[in-house]
Order: sequence, then structure tokens, then C-alpha cells
Amino acid sequence: MPVRCSVRSAGEQPDHPVTPIDPVYGFGEAGAPITLYRGPLVIGSGKPAEGHIWLRLSGDLEVLWEADKHCALGPTTLEFSCPSIGEVTIPAVATSSNGFGYLPGAETRAADDLTRVAVHWVNAPMLLPADPLTDAGKVFAGRWKCEPGSWRIVLDMRPDHGACTQGLRHSPNFAVTQIGSLERADGSPFTSAQAVDVLLGLQAALSFAFGGWVAPALPVGFNAEGTRTWEHWAPWRCDPFYGHMRWLDTYRSGDLAAVVTGFLTLWAEPSGRDLIWRLSHHAVCASNGATTTEARIMLAQAALEYLGWVTYVLEQGRASGTHRRREAHDVLRDLLTDAGIPTAIPAELNALRQVLDEPDLDGPRALTWLRNRLVHPKDAAEPYRIDKAVQHGWLLSMQHLDLLTLRPSATTATTCGGSVVALPTTANRSHGPRQPPNEPETRPCPRQADITDTGALPRRCRLRVPIRGRPRPSSRMHQRPLATRHRRLTMPLTGKQAVR
Repeated sequence: MPVRCSVRSAGEQPDHPVTPIDPVYGFGEAGAPITLYRGPLVIGSGKPAEGHIWLRLSGDLEVLWEADKHCALGPTTLEFSCPSIGEVTIPAVATSSNGFGYLPGAETRAADDLTRVAVHWVNAPMLLPADPLTDAGKVFAGRWKCEPGSWRIVLDMRPDHGACTQGLRHSPNFAVTQIGSLERADGSPFTSAQAVDVLLGLQAALSFAFGGWVAPALPVGFNAEGTRTWEHWAPWRCDPFYGHMRWLDTYRSGDLAAVVTGFLTLWAEPSGRDLIWRLSHHAVCASNGATTTEARIMLAQAALEYLGWVTYVLEQGRASGTHRRREAHDVLRDLLTDAGIPTAIPAELNALRQVLDEPDLDGPRALTWLRNRLVHPKDAAEPYRIDKAVQHGWLLSMQHLDLLTLRPSATTATTCGGSVVALPTTANRSHGPRQPPNEPETRPCPRQADITDTGALPRRCRLRVPIRGRPRPSSRMHQRPLATRHRRLTMPLTGKQAVR
């Protein structure tokens, strides 16, 4: 299925900047609540009272409400007049008898005549290359778009994205970083249920690619006349902007289009939806730096064993007893071999070569031994005596999980700007978002593997993974320039071409 997206080279200048999508609720400051409604509010069957409904952007991404009226605790309803929509009644939960609570998830009313949905994306990184936008006389690269299947998806970056996200460092706050648009490629109408379904799949795809949860908050639907006819107010899972690691290079936005297309293709299939959702869910949670490295290994290994069961027992019909009698490393080795992924331990993760004295030791055997020793060690310090074994075990587990999660959509043909773009085939993970370089690069990261068949610009990264706690990016992460000429070599990490 072809993907049409716009990708420009770094030196190419925009010709026709366009006006960005207007945010329905504005961008605002990081952490500042977004008011959704203020006015008369009826709680349950009571009388109207002055009330307020807002989206909280600090700590948790959730919709809260309050009213100047006492009420009973527990589930209730809120009735009010929504601008451009009319009288609506939505479910709510009262957590304080003084008139305070939250919305578990509600839409103003179902709609079947939507032609466009505006989405306020929270905590998404900068994507480049991008189409040019113009705002207040300023031209900047900020529009990412693609057309997976019958849908057209657009993300417009806020003009002050860099300054806004810098303020999110070491902060529990969230920020609206992009305004998105969802519509049919042929302009035909669709229902609100279809919009929510696609947004859930898109959240899974983007969060998996970015290594942390991003949220399509406050979707607002419009009909063919441009009238607002639908809104969806709900809590969304969202991670802090910093503190997780990702494999996607956000300076290769065309690769993201390929990932989104593969995910949404599987999302449309009943069997594929459950599989891709659970794999991406485990992968995102196992990338979170706030989780201990040991717990991240367990999450990744649980996802790999789940994939093995689905693949061989549920899909291929292997007897459950036969599957259970197979060693865990044998099942993982089968998965990797069937997917064409090398099973050897990468040279960069040499600590794993020391966990067992076996001449034919490979990645699956080392990982399952490490996982078992973390849970059932012969003595309390056994797996920790080998320097960096736990960190390297997590990195290899994530490499296997990332590649196997991408594998189901790898058969989707992707084209971008006239050239073929393959799905990413490296799990070389970087800390948080990158900032645009201020000077030419002259030195690549030696572990960056190629993610296309024709070569790729090297990516700057420096990987530091503590045993516990939040990953700390190197202070020199963005100060190493790229070489104008480089040689290629085969990396054991992926078996593909890498740039040094």
C-alpha cells in the first residue's frame, strides 16, 4: 500500500508555505489547564450551578470538573449547553461532595457526518524534514503528513516547539506540541466512532515509534459546512516529554509514515489489532526510564513470550503442550530466525557474552538465562557481578521486541518522495528529542545502523543506561558533527550497513 508523504532534503528550501491548522483550544503554556466549558452545570437531577470543566496538563492528562453545589459521591451526569453543539449530557464521577470530580471519557454526542477532526497532540517531538508553514510572518518547517489507506493524517508543529519542550525538562507538566487533522483521503464523511478508533491506533503507532506515550487529546469534529458537531473529552495515557528512549530518528520523518501505515493496516484487522496493541504497549512501557532496568527486561521478555504463543500456538496450530515443553530461548530463537533477524549477540553488548561459558552462546540463550537469574538467582548478587550485563540485556531485549513488532507490517510497500523507504531495522535507542543542529556535523555515532536500502544520514546519539532510575542524556549529545564522507561496514547489531 503506497504512502504519500512529503520529505525534503535538509538543504532544500520551501517554495509555498501554508498556514498551519488553527488549534481549537489554543496552545497555551506548558502545564496550564485548558478550559473546555465554563457556565451553568447541572449535576445529576439537581438544579443548575456555576461550573467549570477543564483538561489538566500536569501530573495526569485527565478531564476534571467542579461546580458550586454539593453532590453525592460516585457516578453521576453533567448537563450543560456546549457551544455550537447544544444541550448535552455526559457521564461523570464525583470524588468530592463539595462538587468536584472527573470525566471517565465522554463525547458530546455521536456524529456520522464528520469530514475533519482536529486533534491536540500532547508531548510529541519535532519531526523533520517537514513541509513549510507560515505563522505571523515567520516561515518554519513544521508539517508532517501521510495517507495510510483511506485516511489523510496531518500534524502541524507549534511555532515555539523547541522553547516549549525545553521547559518540560525535569517537569511533570504536559504541553500541546502539535495540532493534527484527520480526514478521509477522498473527502467522504465518517462517524465519530471511526475517528476514535483511528486515533487509538495512531496513538499506538506514534507512541511505539517515539518510545513514550503521546496523546491525541481533545479531538473536535467538523462537518462539511465547517460546523463543530462533535467533541471527545477523555483521559489519555501520556508520558513526560523526557525520560524515555526511542529507536526512531525523528530527523527521518518519512520512516514514521511507513510505521504509521503498517500499524493502521494491522489495526483495521481484528486479529492484528490485539497483537499490535499489546506488543506496542509492552515496548513503550519497557522504554520508560522511570522503571528499573530489571523491570524493563521483564516487560520486554513477557511481550516476546506472548508473541511466541500467538504466533506458534494460536496462528500456526502448534499444540499448547508441545509449545510449553520448548525452552523459552528456543521459542525466541525461532521467532528471530523466522523473521530474518540475527540471533548473535552484537559486539557492542559484549557483557552478555560473559553470562555463560558456552561456545555457541547467542542472544536468546543469554537473555533467557539473565531473565531467569534476575528472578531465581543462585545467590542474591549473581546477575550483577558481570559489569553492564543487566543494561546490555535490556538493550538486546528491546532490539528484539522492536524489530519483531515492526515485522508484521514490513511487507507493506512504502514510497516517500519517489524513493523506497524501508521500515526501521535498528533498535539503537536515543534519549528524548533531538534539537536542530546549529552547525554542520562531522562525526557520526558508530553504532547507528542503516534503516534504508540505499543508505541513510547518520544519527547523533550517545547511549547511557543506568541500572536504576531515569536515563541521563550526555551533555555532548548534540555537539558531534557528521562527516562529509564516510565508509560502510557490516554491524552485527542488525546485519545491515552502518555508517562510521
